[in-house]
This record gives sequence, C-alpha cells and structure tokens, in this order.
Amino acid sequence: IANGSNSVMYWHWHSIHNAIESYWKGILSHDFSENETYREAASIGADWKRIGPHLSNLQKKNRAAILLDNNSLTGLRLFPLKDLGNYSYNTVARWLGDALYHLNIEYDMISSAERDFSSYECLIVPALYSASEDLLTAISDYVKNGGHLITTFRSGFSDEQLKIYADTQPHILQECLGIHYDQYTYPVDVSVTLPDFMTHPSCSGHENAASDAGSSCSDESCTNSSKCLHWMDLVTCDTATPLFFYDHPVWKKYAAATVNQFGKGSALYLSSMFDGALLEKVLVHYFASLPETLLAHPECHFPLIIREGVNDFGKRVRFYFNYSGEKQTAICKGFSGTELLSGRKIMEQETLPPDRAVINQTEVEHISTAEDPPYCLVSEDGFLLVFRKNQTDVCLYTHIPIADFPKEEQDKLRQGIWFATMMEVYSYLESYTS
Repeated sequence: IANGSNSVMYWHWHSIHNAIESYWKGILSHDFSENETYREAASIGADWKRIGPHLSNLQKKNRAAILLDNNSLTGLRLFPLKDLGNYSYNTVARWLGDALYHLNIEYDMISSAERDFSSYECLIVPALYSASEDLLTAISDYVKNGGHLITTFRSGFSDEQLKIYADTQPHILQECLGIHYDQYTYPVDVSVTLPDFMTHPSCSGHENAASDAGSSCSDESCTNSSKCLHWMDLVTCDTATPLFFYDHPVWKKYAAATVNQFGKGSALYLSSMFDGALLEKVLVHYFASLPETLLAHPECHFPLIIREGVNDFGKRVRFYFNYSGEKQTAICKGFSGTELLSGRKIMEQETLPPDRAVINQTEVEHISTAEDPPYCLVSEDGFLLVFRKNQTDVCLYTHIPIADFPKEEQDKLRQGIWFATMMEVYSYLESYTS
C-alpha cells in the first residue's frame, strides 16, 4: 500500500492438506479455525475500511530508478561471478537496491528497453553485461545532459548476442565514466578501506580522497573496511577521480571506486563488490555531492523505513515502519498532519509513536492538475464505478446502487458525471448517501 498498491492478496485462504503446498500456510490453519493470523488480517481490513480513502490510488514520483536487463541476467549465468552462479546478476542488483532501501531512497525499476531517462535525477545500472550500442549511448547522453549515474563492474562489456566489444572497456561509457580497464580478476585476499571523510562527514576537510584511502577512523564502533567480493575490475582513471583503491600489494594502484564529472552530470563507478554497509557510506557521500541530494530522510535508516505519496485529496501521506523488535525514534519533518491509525494530531518536529504511523498531511499542497486525469462516476450493472479519463481503468468500486439516487441523478449517472478530483467524487456521493 505504501508503495502505491491498492490491495494486498493473501495466498492461501486456508492451509492446503496435501501435495507440495501442504506447508504453504494460509490465513486459516489446517483446522479451518479462527486464529491469530486471521484476527490480524481482520484488524488490518478494519483499518483499511476506516482510512482506505486516504490511502487508495497513492501517486508516487520517484527521483531514482534502477535499470534492469534480462540479457545481462542471462549473460552472467553463462559467465558468472565468483561463487554466485545463476544468481550473479540478481545479487548485484539486490546489493544496490538494498542499499537504497536502507537509506530510505525510493526508486522505480525500469526496463532496459527504455531510452529516455530524463525524468529521473539518478539512474542506477547494475552489471549491464549485455547492452546494445544505442542503450549505452542513451545512458551516456543522460549523464551529459545533467543526469547522475551509478553503475558497476561488468557493464558495457558485450553486445545483445553476448559478443564482447573489441575496443576499450567499458564500451561507449569510457568517456562518461572517465575510466578504462583491460584486466579483471576474481578477488583473493583483497579488501578496500574507506577514507575517514567518507565514513564521517565531520572529516570533510580532506582534500584528496585517494591519498587518505588507507587512513583509519578513531570511532572503533565504525567499520570502514571490507573484503572485495566476487569480481574486481582493474580500473585506471582517465578523467575520473579515484575514491579509494584496493588494499593489496599488487592491485593497490587500481581504483575500487571512482567518480567523474561528464557534461552537466556525474557518474559513480564501482569496480568491485564489498560489504553493503560500506556501499551505503559510498552512496551517502556521492548523493551529498549532487546539486539536490536524494537523501530525503537522512536522519532515518533501516530498520526505520519511510514511504510517501500523494493521495486523491492532493495530500501527502507518509508511512513510518519499524522493522525491528525494538522501539525506534522518528520525528515528523516537512509537514503537520493526522496520524490516521490513532487519529492523533502530529505537529512538525514532533516525535512519532515507536512502532508504526501513517501521517496524513493537514494542509493540501498546491499540486498541478494538468497531468491528473478527471474521474467519471458512472453506473454499470446497477452499481456506481469510478473510471479514469480513458474510461477503461476502474479506480473505485463504490458498491453503491444507482437506485439510492433521485431519478434525475440516475439519468446523469447512466451517462456518466465527470469530476476533476476524487475529493469531488466523495463529496458528491456523501451528499446523496449520508
């Protein structure tokens, strides 16, 4: 729901009694009796019945996107990373996706068939092993025109038929990334160490990231080193700036991560995999360097997860989730509103309940409706439905019979009544059914 869905499906209604699905537990157990799972599902349903109009049709406009590619998934099954086999591509994609999730950066997942990425401030491209030249050119142009790219080893390596490109790697992206390489290997006893200023923002006085790559942090609770995992490109910087190098007597001259300014945009290249916690610190450092950081909630980190969207009333709805067994502290920032589950008023900068919260914005922001389709309330088979402008997508089944309305209104409803917002639809329905 917090990610924009209008429903949650349960599989199964009751637990299966034989065959392979015997232990795929349903809401009801094998005895068909009411149980704790059933009671929790009923409680959730009751909450949604009460506050559902504030949550349905949630609109989201994410500023980042991860580009996913099936050809690269196949390519890395045939030519896998060390120890990962068929899971090579998905492991790299999850590595990046999990880091964004932990940092409370919401993102879309888009197909490699796309060529226009201009609606996103940041494009994340994991292990794009197989790519056509027009896709690689589109990615490069995206950065040149002001986009920000995060990509990894094994990108721009082969064409759509998995034939390796016969020029300097990474193909076409060399100038965009400001790097090149002609050697790569599996990491054995290789690690990386982040410079202090990347681990601790208070150390931002460092002038040269590369020169401080081997320095240590005085905070013993902070780990800023990790073994390299599964693959490593031996990268040489052309115009890019090295963020840190490999800790190894032979490979120490090669950059493990780089950043490059290209045209109006920038590109972060990760030459190897390492611990997810370190990746998060690298991303925080990179996002902080952008004109507008993607870190909308820098004070919150997993297990405290925040999701947000705009509802049919034009109000922001913010979800706070505590994915831990311990109390967490969060402060409502950016607006005041009502905590929908409890009905409690929440002021900006107020501390929230420790388990979960759904905040509905008090004041409606001015939101352009130029792109928002109007809504059509119409009768079908004796009941009222709400369609979007295209009259094919049903966005609300009201379950209200047309017979509840005066005859003159019934005639209008059979033809369809148009509304600019769902708030107007609800007001109209309330005026005749309350």
